[in-house]
Amino acid sequence: MQDSRYQVAANKPPHHLHGGASRSFDKVHWTVADSDTDTLTLTYVSPTGQEGYPGRVEAEAIYRVTGDTLRVTYRATTDAPSPVNMTNHSYFNLSGAGSGSVLEHELAIFADHFTQGDEDLIPTGEVVEVAGTALDLRSPVPISASKRFEDGTASRVEIPSVEGPEGFQAVLDEAQRPAPSTPRGTCMV
Repeated sequence: MQDSRYQVAANKPPHHLHGGASRSFDKVHWTVADSDTDTLTLTYVSPTGQEGYPGRVEAEAIYRVTGDTLRVTYRATTDAPSPVNMTNHSYFNLSGAGSGSVLEHELAIFADHFTQGDEDLIPTGEVVEVAGTALDLRSPVPISASKRFEDGTASRVEIPSVEGPEGFQAVLDEAQRPAPSTPRGTCMV
């Protein structure tokens, strides 16, 4: 990066996935910077060199509930050129606590394409059409009908691809997204 080389932690040798090994953002304590009845703001400061990254990173995650919508917003600033790409892997029972299994929730991902992952779950750059694959989730589908569960629970969800369970990234098409009149128990991306 800018004529300098940095060695980041290889937590899945030889790869560096999800921000690193012992001090990735999911393994550190975030500070509650602000909260009220509908918003929670968390902050974290990653010092220069954490997990091998250059520069200090000031990160912020804002969780806001408006009506039936949860919006998660991420922000980050650095004091040196440094890659930052935050995401979230939380799962929620959209029908509420005690309402039964999430297996009857419906999932829709409005994407005509996805990027293929290799055997190490690293994106190859190949863009593949979802039509005719298990990743064709352009119409709502019950999770129980479209997913495999390694241990019979919803805690180990994998979306099978054409070649087997792999990591993938959907290529979203905002034009396909319907109006937000989503039935309870439906997750749309």
